[in-house]
Amino acid sequence: MSLFKEITLPSGKTYKQPLVSFINNEYTPSSLSNQEMTPDNSIPVYNPATGEKIVDLYEACPKKDVATAISYAKKSFKTWQKVSQSEKRDCFLKLASLVEENKQILMEVESFNSGKPVENNSKYDLEELIDVLRYFAGWIDKLQGSTYLPDDDNMKLTYHQPLGIVGCIIPFNYPLTMMINKFASVAVGNCAIFKPADQTPLSLLFFSQFVKEAGFPPGVFQVLIGKGSTVGNELVISEDIAKIAFTGSTAVGKMIQAKSSVNLKALSLECGGKSPMVVFDDCNLEKAIEWACIGLFSNSGQICSGTSKIYLQKNIYKKFLDGILTHLKENYPVGDPFDEKVVIGPVISKQQYDKIIGYIETSIKEGLTLLTGGVEKPKHLANDEKLKNGYYIQPTIFTGLTDKHTINKEEIFGPVLAIAEFETYDEVIEKCNDNDYGLGSACFTSNLKNAIKFSKDIEAGIVWINSSNDTNTHTPFGGVKQSGNGSRDNGYYTLLDYTNVKAVHINLE
Repeated sequence: MSLFKEITLPSGKTYKQPLVSFINNEYTPSSLSNQEMTPDNSIPVYNPATGEKIVDLYEACPKKDVATAISYAKKSFKTWQKVSQSEKRDCFLKLASLVEENKQILMEVESFNSGKPVENNSKYDLEELIDVLRYFAGWIDKLQGSTYLPDDDNMKLTYHQPLGIVGCIIPFNYPLTMMINKFASVAVGNCAIFKPADQTPLSLLFFSQFVKEAGFPPGVFQVLIGKGSTVGNELVISEDIAKIAFTGSTAVGKMIQAKSSVNLKALSLECGGKSPMVVFDDCNLEKAIEWACIGLFSNSGQICSGTSKIYLQKNIYKKFLDGILTHLKENYPVGDPFDEKVVIGPVISKQQYDKIIGYIETSIKEGLTLLTGGVEKPKHLANDEKLKNGYYIQPTIFTGLTDKHTINKEEIFGPVLAIAEFETYDEVIEKCNDNDYGLGSACFTSNLKNAIKFSKDIEAGIVWINSSNDTNTHTPFGGVKQSGNGSRDNGYYTLLDYTNVKAVHINLE
């Protein structure tokens, strides 16, 4: 069987797409590849912009190939954890440079498979990936334990040591950036096995060659292609996996938490969200409107921390609605991801499209007022022969939200915004916290005292003041309640999440 397929991108560029898993620094045929390809042993990959199939990949065998990858990781861990900090750092810096050199092709592969607009989305994802690699490189030789001298006869030390093998399960909405956040596990001496979402495996497979070229030893970084229910499940239940790092839905996060009890493995769970934005009447209204659109309509609304419901103080309600309609029309064109003017591309799949349209239909039936958007595909796309079967959804806004409406508490994961009004601070903070999720939140005000009070009172892992979803490499990202288990991506905290703290007691008598 062929390990690669030459693919022509919409820009006209061609590249060789790996078709198999990346095991022990090599693209490796699946143990299932000697069989005829069927829906049971393959992964079909689609272009969401057109609905057309790009390629079929062989799924890794859940038993044999997962076991093989784990055996290589176990062997590599014995040496990788002992590689000097300066050597590890140099591997990360080399990888960042290689990604930078190949940035354009990675952007386009990412967009081709995920539907992200190349210039207005994938470009920024790749810039973040490079920044994260260099950030981790900067920390590798600076991670420290502590020393404590309680009296003349005793010395106490702590070490931060790697856990072993980490299974990293990546979502479809940010295939490369979610992967690189979990690369923190490798920075501190672990070996990692990545399972990309079965909808979006292409960019991560293509990226893998640069890990080898950067000098990472075999077995340190591996990629297994497969479904969550098969390959992902095998990683979760394996007693050789020391930790699972997962980003995805709360429902799946709960299943992973239950199944991981087989060996009490460590968990990083970054799950769903229903993040509120509160707009007070003393804010800069123009900026609030701008950030409201960034915070929900970027990435076609497929953002776990997206601020998908907005509470407007009563006396600015109408002015905000008029402003957001104008801003949305002027700045958020929907269309072909390879059109440099497009800001909103398709959602990832037919299944996701149908789910989002279902929420829109339910909201209309429940009596919410449709301000803009709706279930119809944008006319210019519906009439386009190339794009008419793509999974495009108009940016949609509802008003009149109350706690009785379905979309008040359920995560939509699409470009659908719901708006309510409020009068007092106490009223709105209670509404915000009446929520099973606790990932993101945002507050717009010119009153610093109110902003700080909001940041303390809101039940969320992230608070944006006068912005929304402007995440940063240096700042931890994660939620509370049913949005996560206390773990964090990004920043110094994520590096510590992949280590074990060992206490050493030395008797000096």
